[in-house]
Amino acid sequence: MSRTDEYIILSDVYKRYESGGEIVSALKGVSLTIKKGEFIAIVGPSGSGKTTLMNTIGCLDDISAGQMSFYGIDVSVLTADSVAELRNKYIGFVFQKYNLLPYLTAKENVALPAQYTSKNYKNRNERAEKILESVGLSDRVDFNPNQLSGGQQQRVSIARALMNDADIILADEPTGALDSVTGCQVMDIFKTLNRKGKTIILVTHDSNIASQADRIIHMNDGRIVKDESSVSTSDLQAACTRVLEKDPLGMMFGIVEAFRTAFRALNGHRIRAFLSMLGVIIGVFAVLMSIAISEGAHHRVMKEMNLLATNTIEIRPGTSWKSMPDPGNKLLEKDDVDMLTELLPESKISPVITSTATINSGDSDIDAALTGIS
Repeated sequence: MSRTDEYIILSDVYKRYESGGEIVSALKGVSLTIKKGEFIAIVGPSGSGKTTLMNTIGCLDDISAGQMSFYGIDVSVLTADSVAELRNKYIGFVFQKYNLLPYLTAKENVALPAQYTSKNYKNRNERAEKILESVGLSDRVDFNPNQLSGGQQQRVSIARALMNDADIILADEPTGALDSVTGCQVMDIFKTLNRKGKTIILVTHDSNIASQADRIIHMNDGRIVKDESSVSTSDLQAACTRVLEKDPLGMMFGIVEAFRTAFRALNGHRIRAFLSMLGVIIGVFAVLMSIAISEGAHHRVMKEMNLLATNTIEIRPGTSWKSMPDPGNKLLEKDDVDMLTELLPESKISPVITSTATINSGDSDIDAALTGIS
């Protein structure tokens, strides 16, 4: 995917959720064109669909109907991995609650998005330090989030969004948790980034914040009710040539860094990690024990049956295997023998008839049992 002067285009987009057995429409036929380099504010009351619209533009939510093209590519035809790669390379996110990992330093939080690219560990850290310096945090690179003020944490969040040189910065209430002075400082950073050619899209309830954007989109009840476009927008000068393609070296770095991050997360929450692993160990042990007991009982039963060395099965008419044939029951016929012979071709099957008789031998009578087989 080459990044040219094409637009991000939403055409008659719907987004529906199922809530409490009912279908809720968060977006209702939204059509929107976004030029690269614009500074856009999305405003509206709670529940108007502005955050859903931002998530749709950021490829975090799938659309229910309609179409969205991103730099000329229909997002719906991309695989889940390609969409994730698109977000990582082209879109940066800034959240109201910062969403910084508490066990990582500011530098490590900023460098986190680049661990899924081909940049090595040293280059990532060097770039993270430069970006933190550009947002005025050169003296806080090794501080953890709990050692930073709210404004400093938000600047770390902005720096993280810039780590992969994203074209688009999506910000959800970026000044909502900040005082007015700090909020203005954060907005100054966004304006500086916009002048450098970045597309800024922010969601806000604050009309003063929205007024600083070049274009304001008003939403209500899942629809765009007003779109105040600016006279002129920023022009993105540099043409980029990065493409969404598989990079084996980048995948290897990503796997290594995923393990590194996982171990850091475990180390940052030792007790919770220990209890989680203990629960997994107990669960796995219980499953293995159940399987072992079941298999052991099965083999024991089969062993006992093999010890009987039974190779002859006798089939008699009647209701009980212990009883002799009941004259009132229907006797087995030759057709039954033929059927068993067809079903068990490797077995030797013979009809059997039994009876009792008195045998005379001289002056003696003997009661005998007669058995006839084929």
